[in-house]
Amino acid sequence: MSIYGSSKQFELDGADEQLNCSIAHLKNSVPENGYVSAGKSEGYIYSWPRDSSIIARVLDDVGQLINDTSLNALAKNICYGLKMTQSQEGWWHQRYWPDGTVGPNWADIQKDQTALAIIAITDHYKHTDSIEFLNDMWGTVKNAADFLLLEGPSFDLWEEVLCNGHYFTTQSIIRALRDASYLAETLNHTEKMKSYREEVSRLEKSLGCFINNGSISCSVGEKIMTLSSNKENTDASIIGAHVLFDGKYINNPLIKKTSSVLVQRSSESFNINEGIDSVGIMRYGGDDYDGFEKGSQGNPWNITTLWMAQKEYMSGNLSGGDNFFNWVLKYMPKDGTLPEQVHRDTGKPHGEKNLMWSHAEYIKTYFSRMELGKNINENHYALADNNRIDN
Repeated sequence: MSIYGSSKQFELDGADEQLNCSIAHLKNSVPENGYVSAGKSEGYIYSWPRDSSIIARVLDDVGQLINDTSLNALAKNICYGLKMTQSQEGWWHQRYWPDGTVGPNWADIQKDQTALAIIAITDHYKHTDSIEFLNDMWGTVKNAADFLLLEGPSFDLWEEVLCNGHYFTTQSIIRALRDASYLAETLNHTEKMKSYREEVSRLEKSLGCFINNGSISCSVGEKIMTLSSNKENTDASIIGAHVLFDGKYINNPLIKKTSSVLVQRSSESFNINEGIDSVGIMRYGGDDYDGFEKGSQGNPWNITTLWMAQKEYMSGNLSGGDNFFNWVLKYMPKDGTLPEQVHRDTGKPHGEKNLMWSHAEYIKTYFSRMELGKNINENHYALADNNRIDN
C-alpha cells in the first residue's frame, strides 16, 4: 500500500515498505485471547498492558484510515484481553504470560498502564460506536478509574523509579479520567462522571509542580525507590505524554525547551549522532540500560525518536519531523523488523530486535506525516494551541 502518490516524501527509501511490514507485524502479534507479546525474543514474550493498549489504539486508528475492519476486530480482542487480566482492585500487573497468567515483575503498580487501558477501551468505543461493547467494558473502566482516584505511588513509564509524582503518569491519568467521565456520561452514570471530572480538574492544576527552569521535569518529590541512580529529570516521556494523550500544548515553550535539551543531550551522548542534524533520541540523560543489562551507557530508542518526529509534525514542522523520521529510516533493518534500540556506536539493532511498540509508533508517525502533508497542500493547517501547560 502506498499513500504517497508519485512524489517522494522522504529522503530515504523504504518508508512505504516498512509501513506494510509494521502493520503486518502488529496484525500477527494479536492472538485470539488478546494477550499481545511485546516482542519476539525469549525475554519479550510477556504481554505488557501498556504496550497492548498502545497497539490497540493504533490498530483502531489505522483500521479506520485504510477501511480495514479486521484491524478494529484485533483491537477489540486486546480490549477483552485487558478485561480478563484486570485485578480485583482495578489495576493491571506489570506483565503477563501469553496465557494471561501474571508474569514475574519488579515494578507492579504502574498507573499509566491502568490509564492506557481505559484510553484504549474508550478509543475502540469511539471507533465502533458499539453500546454492547461499552456495556461489556463499563465495569472494567469503572474499576480502573476508581483505582486511579486513589492516592499512592507508582513506577514511571520506564519501570525504574517509584515515587508519587511522574509527569507522564499524571498526563495519562488526566486523559484516562476524562475518557472515563465521557463513558460514564454516555451510560448516564452521573455521579461517576462528576467525580472523574473533579479529579481531572485537580490534576490539571497540579501540573505546574513539574515546571523547572523553563522546561518540564519528569518526576517530582522524594523517590521511594529507583533502579536508575544516574537518571536526569529531562525525559523523552514528557514528549510522549503529549503525542499520546494531549497534543494541544505541543507548541508550548516548555515542550520546545524540553525537546531542545533532549536533542542536545542525545547529540552529545551517542557517536552515531555526531555532526548531524537528525539525531536518535535517548530515553533520558544518564540512561544506563542497553536493552540487556544495567551499567551500560544507554542507546537511542526508536520509540523516543519517533515521538519527536510526531511532535514536530503535530507542530506543523514538516522538515523538523522528517529529520527524526529519516534517522529511524536510516538505521531500519531491511527485513522489516524494528528494534527497541539502535547501538550508540555501530547503528546496529540493539535490545529487543523486533519490538511491537516500535512498530506502533512507526505507523503513527507515518500517518501523522501524511496528514500534515495533506493539510499543507490544502493550505488549511492550523497550529496546535499554545496555551499554558498548567491551564
